Amino acid sequence: MKLFSRSMAAIAFGFLMFGAVTGAAAAPVVSLPGADKDDPAKVAAAKDFIIAYHPHMDPRIIAKEVEHALPQMFAAAREKDRKLDRKKFEQDTLAHFRESSAGMLELQGHIVSRHFTLQELKDMAAFYSSPLGRKLLAETPKIRQEMTQEKRRQQALEDKKTPPHASKPLIKHK
Repeated sequence: MKLFSRSMAAIAFGFLMFGAVTGAAAAPVVSLPGADKDDPAKVAAAKDFIIAYHPHMDPRIIAKEVEHALPQMFAAAREKDRKLDRKKFEQDTLAHFRESSAGMLELQGHIVSRHFTLQELKDMAAFYSSPLGRKLLAETPKIRQEMTQEKRRQQALEDKKTPPHASKPLIKHK
């Protein structure tokens, strides 16, 4: 959860720096060609899969993270504008993040729904919601890190075997 909180803080900082969290939040609009032709059931199933696969994409979780980060966000914004109204800032910020995260999920749902059948989407959501699916999601970063470390270790061993003056043969293309 700490990693996501740092990500949320970075996103919030970006919004503050570029002034996106000012005034009323705009409603999300899916401006994807052909979105009106997408099967609503598949889009809904795709969103369920996305949330199961990336729980941090759930607009409810994003809202909770933003609520947690609001004091720091307000403090940073207040430095730029000493007259900033805390209540309005918090309402606008929460509305903005809720709407933008819902809009992003909707967009992703449309795109993902075009690549799988309804049953495949349901099966993937069920798998990633299962204990084994959650374990796979939790272990994947650890596996990647372990693989990267092993690759570096092997490369270091290989570098020790290669004399510094030896050059690797050039590959000639015909």
